[in-house]
Amino acid sequence: MRVMAIVNQKGGCGKTTTAINLAACLAAQSRNVLLIDLDPQAHATLGLSIKPEEAERGMYEVLIGETPLEDVIRQVLPNLSLAPSNIALSAIEQFLAGTPERERQLAARIATLVDSFDYILIDCPPSVGLLTFNALIACQEAIVPVETSFFSLQGVVKLSETIKLISEKIGHEIAVRILPTKFDRRAGYAKDVLAKIRERFAPITMATTINLNDKLREAVSLGLPITEYAPDSAGFKDYMALAREVIAAEKTKPRVGEAVVGLGPQSRSGVLFSIRALGAHDVKLAGDFNSWVPDRDVLSLKEEGGVWKKFVFLAPGSYQYKFVIDDEWREDPNNGLVVQDSLGGQSSVVVVDGLTVTLVRNPAPAGQTTTEGRAVNA
Repeated sequence: MRVMAIVNQKGGCGKTTTAINLAACLAAQSRNVLLIDLDPQAHATLGLSIKPEEAERGMYEVLIGETPLEDVIRQVLPNLSLAPSNIALSAIEQFLAGTPERERQLAARIATLVDSFDYILIDCPPSVGLLTFNALIACQEAIVPVETSFFSLQGVVKLSETIKLISEKIGHEIAVRILPTKFDRRAGYAKDVLAKIRERFAPITMATTINLNDKLREAVSLGLPITEYAPDSAGFKDYMALAREVIAAEKTKPRVGEAVVGLGPQSRSGVLFSIRALGAHDVKLAGDFNSWVPDRDVLSLKEEGGVWKKFVFLAPGSYQYKFVIDDEWREDPNNGLVVQDSLGGQSSVVVVDGLTVTLVRNPAPAGQTTTEGRAVNA
């Protein structure tokens, strides 16, 4: 069971939007997910169509020891459950004043769930107080959504220092990952800030970037995750990419019924992908061969004329893939071989057979198949 806090003391960074939609996308990927709303404003509760005033018992009653955590959990979608919040939670600090181990109350409640969930996500309040301390002590991982604005970098440094101090105090490390959010690809300053975030915090910045998207705002206002409101939107694609990146870090045994495909070093071949993207600042490659994490295990080269080349070692077989051009997911414009993917869109397909790579070249006469790049044995 992975426990992850979604945390930032700065409001307006997409924290609750991330908590709701990452939880929903993980659930859509057949993970059993619990979202804990630890914010007295109860935005995550509202964002999943539950009115806080109608939640008779919530996280306040759980933390004061009046109600077991499992008794307040509500299933809101297949594989997705919520532990709701309401304004009463704002009084928790006064209630727990002087209580021994008051920073560990949430961790103790979560421990009672044992392995009931694959993921527990905690939506924290926009402050570093008792509730956030409880979340950080209960989690092993923290995702810090960072708005791509000039005022965001200093806050990230302060929060990182706070988490480090908490880690030292409680004696266990918290894996911190920074998630760039609200990225406006039309704004030059946003591109500069994103570049600075990736440069300054390179080891801990996630590959996924969440772009500005009207559908995300609309979904939250209607009390729906993006998976239910607009599964064909760019916002959906961004959060599904984030879910896949999170899942790629799993270190658990394969689930019953899931096939394990071994890419043995004796049978792998090197495959070269290329695309012309004039004016693009960044081009990545993602596919089922790297768990859809952009540029994971990919060697990259940018040439003159806006040509980007990506080199991957693949075993014989059929693979789905897409290019990620300035954080926009696109099929290969040079490849006419596509399939419907699990998200309702289309993915390009490449077939590796021994020392050849097969695809349908665009434009090409109907039915004509070409072979590319005699692949290099690994």
